Amino acid sequence: MISTSTARQVLKDAYGLDAELTPLYGELDDNFLAVTGNGEKRILKIMHDGCKEQRVDLQCQAMAHLAGTAAQLNLPRVIPTKAGQLYTVVPVDGGDRVVWSLIFCPGTLLADFAPHSDEVMRSFGRTMGLVDVGLASFTHPAMGQGHQWELTRAAASRSLVQHLAGDVARQVDSVLQRFENVTAERLERLPHSVIHNDANDDNVLVNVTEDGRGVVDGLIDFGDITYQPTVCEVAIALAYAILDKDDPLTVCARFLQAYNEIRPLSGDELAVLYDLIMTRLAVSIAIAAARRIEDPDDPYNSASEDSAIRALSLLADYSPRVAECQFRQACSLPVTENAEAATRYIQSNELNRSEVIRTGGGSIVLDLSKNSDLLGSDPCDLELERLAALIDGAIGEAGASFGFGRYAEPRALYNNENFGATDQASGCRTVHLGIDVFCPADTPVYAPLDARVELLANNNRELDYGPMLVLRHTTDAGEPFFTLYGHLSSRCLDTLEVGQELTAGDQIAAVGRPPENGNWPPHLHLQLILDLLDLDADFPGVATASQQELWCALSPSPACFFQEFDPTELRY
Repeated sequence: MISTSTARQVLKDAYGLDAELTPLYGELDDNFLAVTGNGEKRILKIMHDGCKEQRVDLQCQAMAHLAGTAAQLNLPRVIPTKAGQLYTVVPVDGGDRVVWSLIFCPGTLLADFAPHSDEVMRSFGRTMGLVDVGLASFTHPAMGQGHQWELTRAAASRSLVQHLAGDVARQVDSVLQRFENVTAERLERLPHSVIHNDANDDNVLVNVTEDGRGVVDGLIDFGDITYQPTVCEVAIALAYAILDKDDPLTVCARFLQAYNEIRPLSGDELAVLYDLIMTRLAVSIAIAAARRIEDPDDPYNSASEDSAIRALSLLADYSPRVAECQFRQACSLPVTENAEAATRYIQSNELNRSEVIRTGGGSIVLDLSKNSDLLGSDPCDLELERLAALIDGAIGEAGASFGFGRYAEPRALYNNENFGATDQASGCRTVHLGIDVFCPADTPVYAPLDARVELLANNNRELDYGPMLVLRHTTDAGEPFFTLYGHLSSRCLDTLEVGQELTAGDQIAAVGRPPENGNWPPHLHLQLILDLLDLDADFPGVATASQQELWCALSPSPACFFQEFDPTELRY
């Protein structure tokens, strides 16, 4: 790094300004905070030897463009030299250096600001949306020159995996291989533009409003600016936004809600976003490992490596299709492409339905919620026999033969490790995604619609589905949707076959008894599913409160199969 005294002289010569200088970190340049006698602040940038003028001109022109298209943001502005130029070239320490200067942008780096509230994440999304819309009309001769940090070049980082070891190496290589084999080709068809390309938490500025709220309103360091698929900007920002977060999909959703209001994202862009976030994290880990070997004494080379490794591992535990659904929902798109058509068909009055369970003996709706008077003050501690006695007692007292457990009901009954967070999202799974029918063991269960057997399984962990099956149905237009039946007698696993065609009204199973039914009081769990999302027998029947909106969109109420009830009675 050049000395402060040399930099101070450069500032005088090029800008006619005397100021106190404080060195700042720079990867490709020597940076200084300059403070004049009257307190004015600016940034002096002296590029390293070999820097191409075109790269600096690209940054300067982009920031000048944003001064007109995104003037409301707290962005760097170029300060002209004494000669009125955006930058100049001067001899420094025996070499020619490109020199330029920017106004100082006030604020706290996102990396140093806490907490990262939902509002902060939304303002982050809004700011990046404004930047991308502002740059959409910008072009420059140097915008396609490219460099290592472009996501479209991610496959090149596979050569750096040799510097990693164990599970981290395998995971990073797997992500980069998927990018090379699948994602890269999909990017070619997406909208492209000039993007900032490095919205990491050390480049994002937060300021506090008059009423004390922290909001992201600025972005610095345009050194990685380039021409890429615009969705890469979103992926890069989110890869850093989720660092050290326990519920990454919810963080992404808050960002996307606001970004999408400014620059709407297409379904095709959202379909690759999860892979791109994973790719950015993998590239960051690989490059950090290589740089640490080259320069082990530079702490910047691995500043966020541990956080990136944890984020990559946490994100990998999600199904990519679940992530896509949450992204679509955040951007006000149907949760799946066929969701609206399938829902209309299912709710159609013309749909020929058959009874799933013939409840002619009378039935009641049970309160099994966290605040249930029926279950008492601590439903978590109810053993099977006591729970069964309470349910049977309530049904008998009402003079009924069947008891219904409600859809979307928050329950405290799910009290073992099976109901830790779905895909490691924050919190336990408590929100019931189906309708329960409590009835005697061996009660017949019938196909409500024409169907084909999609899968058969025995999820025999404690409090799981036990023997279960999923039926595949289709709309008039051929769009698939599914019904799931849990806590069955194991006999159906022998009497049915995957691919078997069924007619509405065919008996498909019988209600199981404990312990083979997951060790529950005898009942049928019926769940409507718009898309299995490749989760198959692991499709959850209970959701976390934070992701209730997502999972209820994927599994709408199956009350349409119990026409003797007002659907609102069967929903919490």
